[in-house]
Amino acid sequence: MNNKVKGYILGAVGGAAYGLNPLFAVPLYRSGMDASSVVFFRYLTAVVLVGLLARLMGHSLKLDRKSLLVAFCLGIMVVGSSLTLFHSYNYMDVGIASTILYVYPVMVAAILSLFYNERMNLQTGFCIFLAMMGIALLYVNDEGTQLNAIGTVFALASALTYAIYMVCINKSRLRKVPMVVVTFYILLFGLVIYLPMTLCGFRLTPVTTVNQALLVLCIALFPTVISFVCTATAVLKIGSTPASILGALEPATAVLVGILVFDEKVTLRTCMGMVLVLVAVLIIITKKEKRK
Repeated sequence: MNNKVKGYILGAVGGAAYGLNPLFAVPLYRSGMDASSVVFFRYLTAVVLVGLLARLMGHSLKLDRKSLLVAFCLGIMVVGSSLTLFHSYNYMDVGIASTILYVYPVMVAAILSLFYNERMNLQTGFCIFLAMMGIALLYVNDEGTQLNAIGTVFALASALTYAIYMVCINKSRLRKVPMVVVTFYILLFGLVIYLPMTLCGFRLTPVTTVNQALLVLCIALFPTVISFVCTATAVLKIGSTPASILGALEPATAVLVGILVFDEKVTLRTCMGMVLVLVAVLIIITKKEKRK
C-alpha cells in the first residue's frame, strides 16, 4: 500500500471519527456539564493518551523553540474550533452544526488560492460542489425552518479556525515532525486557553460519575486522538484540500449518529444527501489514483 492510499484511508478515518463528537458531547451536556468543561477534560485526557502513545512508538517529545511556537498557535486554533463547535450544539441540532462546519474545505481552498497561489482545479471544485450539494440535501428543511443565528456564527467560526489549522499544519515546519508528537503539543498548548478564562472567574464543571468519566475518555480517544493523528498524517500525504474533502465523512457520521442515537428522521432527502457526500469522497480517491 503506497503513501497516497494510506493518506486517503487515514483522511477518511479521521473525518468519520471527528463526526462522533456529538455522540459523546450531548450525553455529557445532559449530565450537567457545559461546553467549555467538556472541551477542557476532552483535551486534558487526550494529552495524556497521545503522550503515552508517542513514548510507546519511541518518539522523543523534544521540539525546538520555533516549532513549539508554531504548535502553540495551532493549539489555540484547534481548541478554539472545538469550543465554538461545541457551543453551537446548544443552539441547533448537532447534525446541522456539523454540516455547517463542513464549509471548511471551501475555506481551505480559498486560503490556499489567496495566500499560496494554488489553483482550485476542476476536479477539486466538482468534488466540493457534490459534497456541498449532498450536505444541503441533508439539512435543507422543506418547511423552510430558519437556523439559529448565534449557533450559525459559532459553527462558521469553528469552520474557519479549523480551515486555518488544516492549511498551517501542511505548510509549517511541523510537517517534518512525527504527527503523534505534533498532536501532543497542539493539544497541550490548546489547554492554555483556559488559563485566562480561569483568572476571569471561569469555573470548570467537574467529572463526578463513572459514566461521565467513560464519556470523557471516549471523546478524547475517538474524535480527538484518532481523528487528529489520522487527519494530520493524511494532510502530509495527500495535501490539505483532498484531506479536507475526505472530511465530508464527518457530517455524514454525525447524521448517522443523529438517526441511530438521537432518533432523528430518516428521509429520502437524507439518504440522497449522504450518497452525494460519499460519491464526492470516492471521486477524489479514484481520480487521484488513476492519475498516478
